[in-house]
Amino acid sequence: MTLFTIVRWVENPMTEPRRASRADRRKSPDVLTPEEDRRTNPSLEVRIHPEVRDEEVQLVVCDPITADNCFHAKKTMMALVARHPGPVVVIDLAKSSYIDTTALAILFDVKKQITQQGRSFFLQDPSRSVLRMMNLTRMNRFFSIRFTANDESGIIRTTEPEA
Repeated sequence: MTLFTIVRWVENPMTEPRRASRADRRKSPDVLTPEEDRRTNPSLEVRIHPEVRDEEVQLVVCDPITADNCFHAKKTMMALVARHPGPVVVIDLAKSSYIDTTALAILFDVKKQITQQGRSFFLQDPSRSVLRMMNLTRMNRFFSIRFTANDESGIIRTTEPEA
């Protein structure tokens, strides 16, 4: 086999398609996985739905919170909290697939403002990636986190922040 035949074999389009590397995917913007699209093109708005249950205001965050949209998220959260007074404020992060360190700082600021009003503040059911980010940055020490059971029994387990 000569060098010419080896080169022709590599360039033959009938061979198996080669898996694109990250560098190749960066060159062609039309081939983005959903994860890469989430990281490179986050939405500037955050969907947050309020739910009031037994004097408890739950804010269900449905989108990732990043540096690009965290100030919009904070403004929305504070507006919803002001509109729905209650002694307990819960931010449900089960549907939020990702938050970054800037978003954690914003959540800490929201917690500080709510506790200054004399209200209780909890994070509820953070997704695995959110919990991982909180553990990596050690922000889990500053938040009370509630884990609810997914069944109808209503079992709630709470972790308190360290003193």
